Amino acid sequence: MCWGVPAKVLEISGMMAKVDFGGSIKDVLVFNEEIKPGDLVIVHAGAIIGKIDEKEVENTLKVYGDLMLDSLLEDGVDKEEAKKAVDEWIKRLTSGGIDDG
Repeated sequence: MCWGVPAKVLEISGMMAKVDFGGSIKDVLVFNEEIKPGDLVIVHAGAIIGKIDEKEVENTLKVYGDLMLDSLLEDGVDKEEAKKAVDEWIKRLTSGGIDDG
């Protein structure tokens, strides 16, 4: 199974976008002219496949946050530290993107 991953668009230059996956910055392809810096998007196979609607953001990030928390706990990370890491990841993705976009 393949997963699209949520990311925040930082900048766009031509058909390339610099996105932040919550701490990891990557260049990906962007084909949709409606995508702009600050948007939250889903990235799959090195390309933006869609913009996340504001209504979807909370649910999508909760699912990924739960998966991230489970993974950190399985890796032996302390529960409070794991929760803090998830909260920081979500904050980084959403700061300045949803309300200011």
